[in-house]
Amino acid sequence: MVFNQADRAYPKPQQIASVKKVREAWSDSNDSRGSGGARGIDGETAYTFKGRLETNFREINRQLVDGTFEFKKLKAFPIEKNGGGHRIICIPTIRDRLVQRLILRSLTWDSKYVKERDRLKTNTTVSYGVRKGREQSVHGAINAAIKYRDQYKWVVKTDISKFFDQIPRAELKKLVGSRLGASSLVPLIEKAIDCELEIPRDKDLQGIISDNGIKSKVGLRQGMPLSPLLSNLILNKFDRKVESRGLKLVRYADDIIAFASDEDEANQIFSFVEEELRKEKLGIPALGTGDKSVIVPPNEDVTFLGVSIYRQRNGKYNRKIPDATFERAKLKVRDHKDLAWNNKKGYSYADVIRRLKDIPEGYGAAFGDCTNLGSLLDLLKKEGDQVKQTLISSIFGEEVYARLSDQEKDFLGF
Repeated sequence: MVFNQADRAYPKPQQIASVKKVREAWSDSNDSRGSGGARGIDGETAYTFKGRLETNFREINRQLVDGTFEFKKLKAFPIEKNGGGHRIICIPTIRDRLVQRLILRSLTWDSKYVKERDRLKTNTTVSYGVRKGREQSVHGAINAAIKYRDQYKWVVKTDISKFFDQIPRAELKKLVGSRLGASSLVPLIEKAIDCELEIPRDKDLQGIISDNGIKSKVGLRQGMPLSPLLSNLILNKFDRKVESRGLKLVRYADDIIAFASDEDEANQIFSFVEEELRKEKLGIPALGTGDKSVIVPPNEDVTFLGVSIYRQRNGKYNRKIPDATFERAKLKVRDHKDLAWNNKKGYSYADVIRRLKDIPEGYGAAFGDCTNLGSLLDLLKKEGDQVKQTLISSIFGEEVYARLSDQEKDFLGF
């Protein structure tokens, strides 16, 4: 049912949704740079959206102000987990992403005074991942974890079981209303909370969605720009309890890592986290069930947010890329050796050359502070050269490849 803004006791979002504000939200997005991210269910790309940019801005402004804007269903995209299984990322359309970023900016950033704002009152010393700035990103969360471990050697690591998929929508909407009152953003945020996946035709993908426990009208979908901030709202009471107890704990979405002086204190912290989350109707895996919940002694590495925090010879801790990531990165490049695989993916030779450049750059951006990044990049360079050699040899023959001059190899991307 189309929601009419006039039917509710909320003002129209005329200032928040001005063309100027929409333009600023676009400029601050990844979609505005290059070709942007993945397509939503409507198939529109960032490139085509750019083709009528100002018209799109005016259309979004009009729909938001007159209350006729509706979020479309989300596209399901499965990502393999390190330990097996999949995580479902839910992809909004280009314009829906833009509107959610517009809302997010209004909640977290004051463009008039060029400073951070916290309209939902979720900012704590515990949570990372929403606020602006490098130190509030994954980088900042890992920095904080290393700083804590230099002082408190024992580690408690866990994550909240199926957190996003079991967030109670009614409770979340109640919290939004209590923080924002009669703000014009409330109906829009409620619509975002109620966003659902489009049921895919692919039976295998339907099974993956079911296996992940994603159910209609329950949970908050991962992949929407607003989801991290709204999830912080659900966990704000937990974060405040952690702060009041003075725990050395870092939370990034549903990933939690805490630090203790000895094993007894580590067990106490685990029990505290388990109990406080239970009060919020959330749970964590029991200790000893796989690697989800662990207590790690001072001399052992611990993986947090994709990097391994390890003890150096001088006793200080630092970060490195885990061995498993080396293996996955190597296989990701090696896939391109197979001509049939490339054809199935729709990759031309030029696409392969571009990807063999983009893959190392992506790992460089993700692991720029890791002590063994150089080793990974050297490995990917070697594997990439082997991919190009294999493709050229398979198409033209090994004799042709052997006769290539250095200049010709440079031209072919070596």
